[in-house]
Amino acid sequence: MRRMIVEVGLVSALVVGSSLLFNQQSTEVQHTVEVFVVEIQQLRGQVLALSDRVEHLQQIIMYNTGIPIKFTEREMTCLAKNIYHEAGVEDRSGKIAVAQITYNRLQSGHWGHDLCAVVYARAQFSWTLSPHKKIERPQGQLWQESCQAAEDFVRGLRIKNLERSTHYHADYIAPPRWAVSDRQVHRIGQHIFYALL
Repeated sequence: MRRMIVEVGLVSALVVGSSLLFNQQSTEVQHTVEVFVVEIQQLRGQVLALSDRVEHLQQIIMYNTGIPIKFTEREMTCLAKNIYHEAGVEDRSGKIAVAQITYNRLQSGHWGHDLCAVVYARAQFSWTLSPHKKIERPQGQLWQESCQAAEDFVRGLRIKNLERSTHYHADYIAPPRWAVSDRQVHRIGQHIFYALL
């Protein structure tokens, strides 16, 4: 009988002990879940805020100034080649964006006083570092689209928010030194655009 009382006592102690341990673990798990839920809600808020910003930056609005620009045939070739090598695989807006940055650089006077000088300014557009690309005569569909984009640009086609943009870089490279986030004005295709001047 005594043995049975001892065994019942041990079982009871184990049940109570297990219950306390379970309750403690349950409380800890519940606390962890609550913290996790709060963190998820905070993260969700950050993601939504970020997505709002990205959505705003990615909204591409094209317009026509109605003011044509006169370039020489040589300058038009330089512009088309810059579009081709910098944004040949991009859609129309990506091509117009590169044309607009090239023209903005010309307007600033910092990179040269004609369009070809701007395009071939030292180490500004990476493709110009290749001797082969400098002398090649592109052909094919992407070249035709690049020439058309150059024509559309000189006829007045522009992209809103790039009026003062002079710099961009591909989104798959580490941002250069000059890529100040609060100067970021647009994201088009694989390029991020900045207004630095």
